[in-house]
Amino acid sequence: MEQETKKIKRLKVGDWLLITFVFGLIFTCGLIIVSEITWDAIWNNVVSRDQTLTREIVESFFRAALLEETFKFLGFFIAYKLKKINHQAIAMYACAVIGLMYGIVENIFRFNPISFVVAFSIPMHVLWQLNSGRHFQAFIEAKEEGNKGKAFKEFFLALPFVFLFHGIWDAVLSVGIHFMEDPNYGYISPICFIFIFAIGIAYVIFTIIKTIKTTNKYRRDIREEDLENHQEK
Repeated sequence: MEQETKKIKRLKVGDWLLITFVFGLIFTCGLIIVSEITWDAIWNNVVSRDQTLTREIVESFFRAALLEETFKFLGFFIAYKLKKINHQAIAMYACAVIGLMYGIVENIFRFNPISFVVAFSIPMHVLWQLNSGRHFQAFIEAKEEGNKGKAFKEFFLALPFVFLFHGIWDAVLSVGIHFMEDPNYGYISPICFIFIFAIGIAYVIFTIIKTIKTTNKYRRDIREEDLENHQEK
């Protein structure tokens, strides 16, 4: 007996508004802001108030990457379960709008011209979440197929890889900003910024290609499903 094919979950405008503003803006951004304020208070009172390079690198991986990626994914995961998302394209865009909302909020509060230019040129929060959502749905599909090797790979790309990428990205950017006006090590800054833009542009191109392919597959799947529904009537 053949297994019944799952109908593709199609989200309406109201669903996207809910994901964007409730799970993205209120839930995710709220949790990140509270957690980062708490981090700063603990660090300043327990460790040191000095903004050293060591602190900046540690915070790149833990204050930024770990906290932000955890809460962005949590917001996406709740929306994913609530809306019963079951296609890579929908998972990809649902995760991306949450990343978009946080990217906007982060740059409003940061007031750093360099970070704003980099974020505007290469919107990493959107790019990370596009790939995270797509890989997470691929992970779910691989689990359902019983393909443990693929499931492990897709899970790694959906979560740990994004955390590592985010941490390295912020750390290199922090190092570049830190040495900008250093008379002895000023040359480190352009190296860091060249690295950031080279990796960023490559990631932009990669993500655009994957996004277009996934979107086109969604359109084909929708057409096929509509045709099957029409034939059954």
